[in-house]
Amino acid sequence: MGGKPPFTGYEVSCAERPVRAGDPMEVEVAIRAAFPDQPVPQDFFRDADCRDKDFHLELAGRMQNRPWTAVSLMDWRMIGATPAAWREYLVAETFAYYIPSILVGVLAEPAFADLALEAVLPFNQKHQPRGEWWFSFARALTDRQRGAMKDFLTHMRGSKPSLDLVNEELVDAAEAVWG
Repeated sequence: MGGKPPFTGYEVSCAERPVRAGDPMEVEVAIRAAFPDQPVPQDFFRDADCRDKDFHLELAGRMQNRPWTAVSLMDWRMIGATPAAWREYLVAETFAYYIPSILVGVLAEPAFADLALEAVLPFNQKHQPRGEWWFSFARALTDRQRGAMKDFLTHMRGSKPSLDLVNEELVDAAEAVWG
């Protein structure tokens, strides 16, 4: 069977060109170039019977059938849950498709850095990649997309002094996962 080798979450990936950590516009350009906005995923929820619950309706109303470029950080925030909850309901490949909307949103609104950092980290105490969902999410990302996420993390690392201690620890954990 061909295709990409299994992704463990620890491989080092490289962007096509270096991006200056202090320049959010360069990071945004790298993200937008790495993540196409088409095709929009048709497989949205992990559980097909969940569509009538409030949380699912909120997710669907704000994102389903919309390109990631049309989903704002405010949409994610208005859903009223954590990234761990978002992942609990969305298909892994769908979450991978929409992840750039969170990253780009945080570049414009760095006060919400925790949302982006938590979104790219496994939800367990040590942030260790494990479980079928996590590995499906990681495999859905191309090397170029992983490189853009790395650019984002490099930018976050360089965002001191606005990066608080908790978010600095999240950056450390995310860099350990994504390289």
